[in-house]
Amino acid sequence: MQIALLTPWLVKCGLSSYSYYLAHALAELGCESKVVRLSRFGTRDEAYYRNYAEEVSLDVDLISVQHEYGLLQWMELPFYQALRNRLTMFGREDVPIVTTMHATGNLRPDRTIRQFSDAVIVHNVFGAKQFKFPCTVIPMGVQKVTKKVDSELAKRRWNVKGKTVGFFGFISEYKGLEILIRVLSGMENVSLIVGGGWHIDTKTPYMMSIQSYAARLMPKRTRWIGYVQEEDMPYFFSACDVMFFGHHFISESMSLLTALAHGKATVASNMPAFNEKKPAVLTFKDGEDLKGKINALLNEPELRQMMEQNALKYAQKFSWENSAKMYIELFQKLIEQKKEAKT
Repeated sequence: MQIALLTPWLVKCGLSSYSYYLAHALAELGCESKVVRLSRFGTRDEAYYRNYAEEVSLDVDLISVQHEYGLLQWMELPFYQALRNRLTMFGREDVPIVTTMHATGNLRPDRTIRQFSDAVIVHNVFGAKQFKFPCTVIPMGVQKVTKKVDSELAKRRWNVKGKTVGFFGFISEYKGLEILIRVLSGMENVSLIVGGGWHIDTKTPYMMSIQSYAARLMPKRTRWIGYVQEEDMPYFFSACDVMFFGHHFISESMSLLTALAHGKATVASNMPAFNEKKPAVLTFKDGEDLKGKINALLNEPELRQMMEQNALKYAQKFSWENSAKMYIELFQKLIEQKKEAKT
């Protein structure tokens, strides 16, 4: 089987990382991906998306679109129309279009996507409820981690000592860093390690304000590492005793799944997508609840060990291999249906 994979590619963004892992997992199962690279940043007009649709190879069995609202910039209708028209023009109506939704809940584009797609994939039950139309739940895959690093060695690498809490992922205003800094400011001898970059500019007003806030409340106890390269991830996660994900809203988080893949005890905000991952994560409702759960994980070795084991069990159950198998099963079903309809 050969598919066209429409996605950002090899840039610093979660969608690109997802597509990379998916393509490699599919390849391991005999499904080759022809990547049609979509620009991740910048403002684009309707003509751009129509031209992009023209770049899609029709010498494939199926088209897989990786969708994010900001990526198509409300141009879903002209893009999907152009893609469908191209298939019709060249007599390839037998090629299914499958869209993977990395966020859901905007009715107008969701309706368009469902109209023009033969199937829509979402990552979890929360995403399916938000979508409002028929869809298939395929959990986001979790990468396999084989390299382990001694915790003390890792902490020395990042110049931190004692108990640590980690933040991992792109730094954005909606990810709750403020509440974590406020809570940790009252916990002496606990350091914060921030392993995360930013999409475009390092000197945004938010970045400057959050770093200033940490310097004021946690002087000398916050370590800003920046974007963590894949080869450095074992060192980063081994240096963190507990991981924090405090999103105010979330559809799915590859960053959190990466933490689980590294077997980390994790505290996350009380969001539906995170609650679906219990008992692999502990969720918190407010600052006081967060403080209690971080304290428990840092000071109760048996609890932390149990959460680490739960994390690894989740990572094994929802591996990229298992996710890719579900993709291929759906792809094969749709291809057969199209062939039968054509004959």
